[in-house]
Amino acid sequence: MWVSGQVVYVQNQILFMDSLEHPFDPRNPYVNIPTRKIKTADGEKISEWRVPLQDVQRFARTIA
Repeated sequence: MWVSGQVVYVQNQILFMDSLEHPFDPRNPYVNIPTRKIKTADGEKISEWRVPLQDVQRFARTIA
């Protein structure tokens, strides 16, 4: 997930733990997340969801 202003962008990706540059740390999960890309190397648009940040925050409060 990437936050930009009041929007959260979600892309379907997999992080392989044995291939990470840095050990996974749940307190700093973004250390292994690359910069958001919107197109593939071939120029194809990458599928992603746009979710209002407020909705994500509201959901997080319900599971805390």
